[in-house]
Amino acid sequence: MGTPPGTTHPPLSCPTRLPPFRLDMQADRTRTYWICQLAGWSTYALVNATLNALGSAPGAYVLALIVVVPAVGIGLTHGYRRLIRRWGWTRLSILKLLGRVLTASVLLSIVMTGVMIGLAVLFGPSDLQEENLTLTKIVAGLSVALVNLSVVFFVWSFCYFGTHLLWNYNEAQVARWKLEANLKATKLKALEFQMNPHFLFNSLNSIRALITENPPQAKHMVTQLSALLRQALHAGEAMQHPLRAELRTVRAYLELEAVRLDDHLTYHLDADAALLDRPVPLLMIQTLVENAIKHGIARQAAGGTLTVRVIEADGQMVLTVTNDGTLQDTERPGGIGLANVRERLHLLHGDAATLTLAEAPPGTVTARVVLPLATRPAAPVEPAELTLSS
Repeated sequence: MGTPPGTTHPPLSCPTRLPPFRLDMQADRTRTYWICQLAGWSTYALVNATLNALGSAPGAYVLALIVVVPAVGIGLTHGYRRLIRRWGWTRLSILKLLGRVLTASVLLSIVMTGVMIGLAVLFGPSDLQEENLTLTKIVAGLSVALVNLSVVFFVWSFCYFGTHLLWNYNEAQVARWKLEANLKATKLKALEFQMNPHFLFNSLNSIRALITENPPQAKHMVTQLSALLRQALHAGEAMQHPLRAELRTVRAYLELEAVRLDDHLTYHLDADAALLDRPVPLLMIQTLVENAIKHGIARQAAGGTLTVRVIEADGQMVLTVTNDGTLQDTERPGGIGLANVRERLHLLHGDAATLTLAEAPPGTVTARVVLPLATRPAAPVEPAELTLSS
């Protein structure tokens, strides 16, 4: 039976691809491994050759030690490493690993001792070539060589497993930090999704109140709300954006609220020019303004004044939202406004950011946010007029 045109089949197998940071880590490990191999065995061979040269060993024997010992040592330990990885020794407990390492060190030392004996017979002193050694000398020499080389291979094993353990620990730490960052980003996004509908519903309620009373104003508010929604769509995945953009959102929202409150709202926006491109949490100021209007100014029969001011003090960004009203019911149970802002500030900046409320002077409530100044400005946006009075 033929395959219908345009039909595709999934591949039978798909090779596993590691993320780029894992590939870089593997490349660094491999490079470090070979550097340590070459440096370690070359150093051992040079020390061994120097001691033999000081003992009046023939030059050919010294040269053979310099050339042959590193090559054999690297070959043996590299093969040993392949077996370690194949048999999964890096996942064993220390007690289980210790016996295996000791056995492997002795076996490797036997092979290397055989190589050293061969070099000594071929290029060594004349007493070896003339075979005038006693059994006692042979046993003593072999015992010393086996013990020394067993220690060398045991030290190699200790360095290898220790480095492997350190690398795995660091990799686990990186994975844990990435997981925590992903969880934090997910939580921030959930808070943002919670906040955006809240803002939208309040704005729609403001427009609804004007549809029958003042259709032209309602039409203007729909236009403003459309601009705000378009800006929110353009914000993308960013958890923060420039102060300039945040103040533009606040100004549009205050225009909507001023119409709804029938000119019972007077507002002022003021910010240091040097801070306009610094990042602030998305919709943070707007949430504080909304809270100030809903629980402060809207409760005043004569309305009131709202002031947003952003300055730099002691190397930090200090943002205040001041409104006529009292602290009563400002943080009502179940409200999402201020609690949301506090949690977002904590997730983004930890203890470096604070939000406090104070009623001073009497009849006036001030929400004060202190943020650490970012080392780099946020991405620039289109310029907007920021100092407004209405």
